[in-house]
Amino acid sequence: MRIISNQNVSDSLINGLFPVIKPNVATNIEKKQQSENENGLKSIHPVITNETMAMTMDAYRIHVATYNATIQEQNKQIEKHNSEVLENRKNLTPVQKEFSRLFISKHFKISDEIQYNQLATEFNNEYGNIVELRKIQTVKYATELFFMQMLHAYQMQLSKRASIHSKFNIAFESPIPSVEINSHEIASFERNGVKSIDATKRTIRNHRNRLQQAGVLQEYEFQGHKKGVKMQINESILHVFDLKTQKIVCIENQSLNPQKGKKFPDNNEDTRTIKDKNKIKENVENNSLGLGTPSAGLSIVFYKNTRSKVKDLTKGGRAENVKVSEKEKTLSDKLTDLIQHPQELAENLALGLYNDFTPIDIRVLVKEAYHGTMTKDDFKEMVIQDFIKSSAKIWRGKNVYTGVWKKTINTMMLDWFKALGTTTFNKHIVVEMLQEYRWRINHARKWFVSHDFKPLFPADYFDLTRTERKEVGFAYTKKAWSKHLKYQQNREVEKRKLEKRVATRKATINSSKEVENKVTQFLKGRMDIETLYNFVAKNHPSHLEKLSEITFKIQSKLHAKLN
Repeated sequence: MRIISNQNVSDSLINGLFPVIKPNVATNIEKKQQSENENGLKSIHPVITNETMAMTMDAYRIHVATYNATIQEQNKQIEKHNSEVLENRKNLTPVQKEFSRLFISKHFKISDEIQYNQLATEFNNEYGNIVELRKIQTVKYATELFFMQMLHAYQMQLSKRASIHSKFNIAFESPIPSVEINSHEIASFERNGVKSIDATKRTIRNHRNRLQQAGVLQEYEFQGHKKGVKMQINESILHVFDLKTQKIVCIENQSLNPQKGKKFPDNNEDTRTIKDKNKIKENVENNSLGLGTPSAGLSIVFYKNTRSKVKDLTKGGRAENVKVSEKEKTLSDKLTDLIQHPQELAENLALGLYNDFTPIDIRVLVKEAYHGTMTKDDFKEMVIQDFIKSSAKIWRGKNVYTGVWKKTINTMMLDWFKALGTTTFNKHIVVEMLQEYRWRINHARKWFVSHDFKPLFPADYFDLTRTERKEVGFAYTKKAWSKHLKYQQNREVEKRKLEKRVATRKATINSSKEVENKVTQFLKGRMDIETLYNFVAKNHPSHLEKLSEITFKIQSKLHAKLN
């Protein structure tokens, strides 16, 4: 045993003495090249039957028994080594004690006994036998139960693969695929409503690692945290049944020179019936809107096409007889100034001064309703006068006298915009009602013009008791407004339905393109059939039934280009 005399050792030197050995993980490309060069088990349509399941388990038990016997012999040597280490540790120098302590603290988290023993052996060869080796665990009987569950999962995976290959008429010999071991899936297996094994995912992974250490599972391939790992079952253990050849495939009867290549059906052979497509021609008639269902936005168009005799209320300005130094008027003051004496308003209406009147912008009224200082009564009077002015165009060219207009103004001031006939509504409610009234009066004006109907005088027309159709009063336009609201609601529903149909159509087109691209990649050898099938089943299940037809169609196009 070599003795170290140096008493002071720097931390950097200690770190350099004990490098951490990282597992040599091959890349996917290297693994593919290795699998192509190796002569593993090959089959056309491999599945696991009850017979091959029993044969595989028998081979597993023989392999494990041989492995355990070897491990027991190694453990005897380890015990002998550890006894020697215990004797040596009685006479260690302080430096050796520190070195052994640092080694153990640096590598105690390594769970693989074989990897730990390799590092410990290298250390002991360099500094003497002062670190104990770990005993290697044998494969216990419980691990056999977990291996059976992995075989059960593998059985379902091979059955699904054989079904896909048969559906696409793929019959060529290829290496038997790896088993995908998903610890969550294995832990959730049930039999007669009871879990097959009551174990956690961590326990399953520990048994998987033990099987890998024993050589039962090989070629570990990580696929991400959301998928299971792929591993090969030792070819000396695995037995499968080939549905194509009706033979059992194992290491004893495996052919050394398997044939390779995909067999596709003859392109000249008809594989489906081609039906004549009938052209469908749809006649669309343009039906005009009925009474009471005009298109949205009519009031906006109407207001834009009339000339305004009211100044812009949103812009600041000064009256002609006010000094420049006087404070500008607020919006409420400007709206209050618009209120006229009823007699003056009636005279102007009789003269036809408001036949081209543009009403106040509804946004200005909303601002006043929520933030202005006008009283409810003043606001109501201003709104009624604005509404009467905007309705005056209905009686354009008619002889409506001042007294009739005065009676109309007085009646509306008494009966309109009142709760229970006594209290004036709040300003924001008045604005909401005004928007409805503006639509209704605009609708009525167009109805009178289109039907060449002479309207009643304003006082009679705005009488709220004229609710019947034959009375031809403003109150009856409430039904047209209700139809308009229903039309607007149906229009929104139809709009959403149209958007949904458009989205569905575009999604179908994009889905078809994506499936065709994946099929082309498969035909060019860039992916296997299982990956294609799983992709379509997960992302585009509606194309799954026609996947075979799509494959043959694209294959024909590719052959046509080559020829």
